[in-house]
Amino acid sequence: MTRARIVALIFAVLLVAGVAVAVVITVGGGASDRSAGDMPQMATPLDLASVSPNVAAHYRYVKAHQDAYSQIPCFCGCDRSLAHRSLLDCYVQADGVGWEAHASGCGICIAESVTARRLLNGGRDPTSVRAAVIAEFGSAAGGAP
Repeated sequence: MTRARIVALIFAVLLVAGVAVAVVITVGGGASDRSAGDMPQMATPLDLASVSPNVAAHYRYVKAHQDAYSQIPCFCGCDRSLAHRSLLDCYVQADGVGWEAHASGCGICIAESVTARRLLNGGRDPTSVRAAVIAEFGSAAGGAP
């Protein structure tokens, strides 16, 4: 085997190992071992002062409308990577006290909340809001969870 092939082989092995590590980190480092009822907890809750006023407003709205948001599925994939059960879990930690950081950096969670807020503020009930979010976001994600 030539020196160039050995270097290429070592590079390929390192590349594959790096991708494997990145995948494990991205999907939550073993999140698949959790049961659906085990909500991951952040070491430090999100401080709403660290996000834009618009994003902080979504967090506060979700907290004030927990019943509705608990009925809305999220289509960003957090159900698999973070064991989230609904859009509520993207914003409020399982203890109901702290803020879950996930939604602050997820465009899908924010977009779903924009739709939910608009419909709830327009007088729609949580069941019809759920159906509207599924119709708008579920087709891109492969349907309702």
